[in-house]
Amino acid sequence: MLKLNNLLVVNKKFSIVTKSNVSTSLILSAGKLWRQKVGLPKLQTARGPLIDLPDYSFTDGRPVPLSVGQVKRKETQERLANEVLEGLSYLNQAKQILNKASSKN
Repeated sequence: MLKLNNLLVVNKKFSIVTKSNVSTSLILSAGKLWRQKVGLPKLQTARGPLIDLPDYSFTDGRPVPLSVGQVKRKETQERLANEVLEGLSYLNQAKQILNKASSKN
């Protein structure tokens, strides 16, 4: 459905309703499914230096307080790192058990 008066666009495939002069919803969602498949965020702007780095710095060298998003990303990265280390310790234990079992034979 397309009205040219107020440019009312309804796209049933993407469930997007826009009532303005210009809509960039479809453009911004380009590649979203591919990004989800490869484990990237849904939005192109969800991470990167413009998102992760501070917006300003102090001249005396004090650290800049982290934003809420930065704190969440840091906690997620720490949790994932701990899970990886835990998995590696399980693998090392399994290797030791296997080595002990093979040395007894």
